[in-house]
Amino acid sequence: MDQILSEYAGNPIVVTGMGFEVPAGLSIEAPLAHDADPLPLLRVRKTAKFMSKQDRLALAAAARAVQSSGLSADLLETQTRIAMCVGPIPFEKSEAMQMAERACLNDSFSMEHFCRDAYAEVNPLLLFACLPNMPAYHISANLNIRGGYYLTYPSGTESYLALWNAVDALADGQVAAVLFGGVADQQNFLVQNHHRKTGQTLPAPDGAAFLVLESLRHAQARQAQIRARLQGLRLLTGVGATGSVRPCFWGPVELPLNVAQFTGSGDALLTQRLVADGYVFESVWTK
Repeated sequence: MDQILSEYAGNPIVVTGMGFEVPAGLSIEAPLAHDADPLPLLRVRKTAKFMSKQDRLALAAAARAVQSSGLSADLLETQTRIAMCVGPIPFEKSEAMQMAERACLNDSFSMEHFCRDAYAEVNPLLLFACLPNMPAYHISANLNIRGGYYLTYPSGTESYLALWNAVDALADGQVAAVLFGGVADQQNFLVQNHHRKTGQTLPAPDGAAFLVLESLRHAQARQAQIRARLQGLRLLTGVGATGSVRPCFWGPVELPLNVAQFTGSGDALLTQRLVADGYVFESVWTK
């Protein structure tokens, strides 16, 4: 991964915009649930009923990042792509339980009842609004981004695959800018069950964070504010890369959120590292 950056050293990747949606004044005592109002951002207001919490959070954070970057409408539409990571699927408990109850016969799951009764009773546009591709769709549709998107889920380490994809796209000149980020609706019964099974830190907050990434030359050409620079991007193996996955409090939001908060801090260097079995994912950012 560092080879990509070294080949691109004369025109490094920089951050020109950032935005995030997280609980205000987050502390042990503070509520960890968070939501956002999408209505001011929607091209068609009626689509709000088809948005899950993660869709609303992602759209709000992405819109803030785009606004702070100063990207023109034309660049946003034709020369920008999305690269993002989405947390575990957060079905609403009431809808999921309703389907589960109607799919049972004598307290046991029945495929016949599931196909005949349960599935027919739900609105799939509402039930499956939380699928991983939906946040990217709502961002693309409402911010008018037509440069395609790369999406992965559900862990913090997967965020690095999205970042790697963003770097590739910029280095190869496929696009002029990448909206890179993550979203996670984690105050959810199904997601918390997933976290328990995988040994993640509990509780974990809801949130979303996005960065606008560009090449330095492109950012300078349009006189954009340079907020941070990607100095190193590494995938390490071997010694020091063993052990279980380190708990990631923010999940897929952790990497872009830490960088976004770094841009407004007094620090000159940020080293972000996540560990998975046999691998260390590391990024280094400077101002």
